[in-house]
Order: sequence, then structure tokens, then C-alpha cells
Amino acid sequence: MCEKGKLHLNEVKHVILDEADRMLEIGFKDHMDQILGWCTENNTPQMLLFSATMPRWVQEVAAKYMTKPKSVNMISDSVNKTSTTVNHLAIRCLWQNKNDIIGDIVQQYSGRHGRAIIFTQTKVQANELAVSDSISQDCQVLHGD
Repeated sequence: MCEKGKLHLNEVKHVILDEADRMLEIGFKDHMDQILGWCTENNTPQMLLFSATMPRWVQEVAAKYMTKPKSVNMISDSVNKTSTTVNHLAIRCLWQNKNDIIGDIVQQYSGRHGRAIIFTQTKVQANELAVSDSISQDCQVLHGD
């Protein structure tokens, strides 16, 4: 739409990119460059870039489009990148059995009234897991938008 002159981004006041590292990683670098170029053409919007990691290409995007970029590092140079009280499990299973296995793990480690947070890759997966008979505890879905 910008290419056809139907959408003008050079007057936006704020540009916010979440999961910038993932967008670049999965091949949206050219699109991001193009959109950010349109947003910063004769314009200096406030730009917020959120990224779990700061690989070189994310730093390059920040340097190219941001004025005096500031970085907030939540883990610093810590040797332990995750909490020492968090247990990580990797269990190989068929996708058809995933909900049952997740339910068993939550029951085993949290008990009947314990608390757990389960992250899924998609909203659909979160919704399906929440209504699954495999999860015997009360649960709520929280989407990231």
C-alpha cells in the first residue's frame, strides 16, 4: 500500500516492534527495512524495539533507524541466564499426546491446587490446551495482544 501511495507512514509518531529478533530471523529483514524507511522518511518517530536477544542484525537495525538508541539488558552479563529455581524439561512425545503429557506434568509438579504457567507457540494451541480434558486444574488463557 505504501508503494502504491495509498498509505503514508512518514507522519507516524510512534513505531513499536515486538519480537524484532524473530522477525529478522524468519526473513522479514527486507520488509522491516522498507517499512522503517517509510516511517523515518523526513520524520523522527519515537521508536521502541523489543527483543529477547540482541544479535548483530537487531543492533544494526537500531543503529540505522534510531537516534541515540538505549538498551535495557534484563540479565546483564550474568552466567546464569535463567532463574536457578526454574526447572526446564524436554520430553519427546507425539503431538497427539502433547496435551495429556502436559496435564500429567502439571499434576505431578504442581499438585491439584498448584500454579503453573504454560507457554504455547500459538493462540490456537493455548485455547485448545485450556479446554482440553487433560488439564484437570482450573486454568485461564492469556494472549499476548
